[in-house]
Amino acid sequence: MKDLKYFKEIPSTDLPLGALISIIHRVQNININQGIKKLGINASQAGYLLKLLHSTNMTQDELSTQYHIDKGAVARGLCRLEEDEFIIRKRNQTNKRCYQISLTPKGEEVAKEIEKLNNIWEEHICKDLTQEKKEELQENLKMIVLKTIELNEK
Repeated sequence: MKDLKYFKEIPSTDLPLGALISIIHRVQNININQGIKKLGINASQAGYLLKLLHSTNMTQDELSTQYHIDKGAVARGLCRLEEDEFIIRKRNQTNKRCYQISLTPKGEEVAKEIEKLNNIWEEHICKDLTQEKKEELQENLKMIVLKTIELNEK
């Protein structure tokens, strides 16, 4: 509760954007981790499952690129998901160094549960925003993401 009181009292202009985004991300991960604890996976792995739910047969490299995460970290996360039978990794026939990733039925079921948790969280944090304000926020955040990626690619 001390955190809530602190953030209510401090002017929003005194908080750097990066800190605000980081706090949102960390608190969301805590929320997701609490909801999926019983499944034996973490928020990072949950993110991979969600991405695969909406993008069938992605490669490890695509996951790494889209999430801006080290390839080794993605490989380790996927290895655990494969061991626990949430995903299947198959070597790409045209590029033997590349793995195609897809969800198993178990992985699809868990991904749908994670998506529900995500939707509940998002509804809660956006309940005081109109649909127009929420869409505006999403557009602004996307613009910031694009500028951040652009800056890192220079």
